[in-house]
Amino acid sequence: MNKLIISTALFLVVINTSIANTKELNLNNSHEIDAALKIHTSLMKVGKSVSSCYDSGNKHSACLCENKKEITIFNKLVNTTLKKYPRWLKYKSLNFKKPDGTGVIIRPIALKKQASMEAKCE
Repeated sequence: MNKLIISTALFLVVINTSIANTKELNLNNSHEIDAALKIHTSLMKVGKSVSSCYDSGNKHSACLCENKKEITIFNKLVNTTLKKYPRWLKYKSLNFKKPDGTGVIIRPIALKKQASMEAKCE
């Protein structure tokens, strides 16, 4: 339950959908897939670090601050990538496959919202 709360609070990407954007885009271009995969990998890395910190008994806010550098890197990656591929923002979700064949779905509007947030640290 705690992991779900953290994931929901920190990573809107997993569950947030935009009502205005109802289309899905299946990525086929290798450059776009690489860019989306970098975002996905960074998101999973940050999520794992924050969850691990929280599971160790730390407060959510402390875990965000402990991982501020990784979160900042993620935010910059998202912002840079969305500037390079602005059409992604017209879609509710981007679907692609990782090199191992596993399907991935990311939500560009939620990514943009997440990347605009900063952890408030002292």
